[in-house]
Amino acid sequence: MPRLTNIRAVLAVVAGAACANQEAVGPPVPAVVITTTRVLPAATVGTPYEMALSATGGTGVVTWSVVAGTLPDGVALSATGLLSGTPATAGNRSFTVQAESGPRTATAELALPVSEAPLLIITTTISSAVLGAAYVQFLSVEPGDGAVTWSVVSGALPGGLTLSAAGVITGNASTLGGFSFRVRVVRGTRSGERTLTLAVDPPPLAITSATLPPAETGLAYEAQLESAGGVGGNMWTLVSGRLPSGLSLTATGTITGTA
Repeated sequence: MPRLTNIRAVLAVVAGAACANQEAVGPPVPAVVITTTRVLPAATVGTPYEMALSATGGTGVVTWSVVAGTLPDGVALSATGLLSGTPATAGNRSFTVQAESGPRTATAELALPVSEAPLLIITTTISSAVLGAAYVQFLSVEPGDGAVTWSVVSGALPGGLTLSAAGVITGNASTLGGFSFRVRVVRGTRSGERTLTLAVDPPPLAITSATLPPAETGLAYEAQLESAGGVGGNMWTLVSGRLPSGLSLTATGTITGTA
């Protein structure tokens, strides 16, 4: 039966070739889908930025590239999909990226907004004020080019003091204590804020009595010592020398007795 044997051999060869061809084709590669949100998190001029793009499908390894539009100055896209760099200019940039994985590709238009760097208030501490005394404090900001407008956005200055639009705190403080407030500075579309604390101290305490009325031997005597400054409720003591015999100093500043 040689003829039948040859037919079986041919069938076996054909069947084997078909199996080999099926193995070479393999399962279909899934489509690549870019899953990154189309509007990327905002960047700021002068501040380092990083954002990893993401995609599904393909063979698992994705190669990224920009195929249309331009990235913000100072920012680049790596082949692994990492947007990184330090933006140099403000604005909204739109660009198209391509994700390639095996035989599959996908594109998406993305937008990266870049905002101006905030203004930096470089005044971090301010001098104390003295109750009732004239007070002046200048606030400063960087960068320093161009007109700015200052305001208090929360908290309050001590009574008697105000902040001008030019950034100068002036007046005569009328309330003792510590006061915390937040200031804002604006130049065009840029702004900055900082919380400051201002203390109002009592004026220095000084004894204003220079001379006392004379006392006469055997007669009752009384003289009130005078002072300025402080917060009131002064307590008086004798720290050197001595009073004439029969006279004493009270804690309220009165010299009394019979000389």
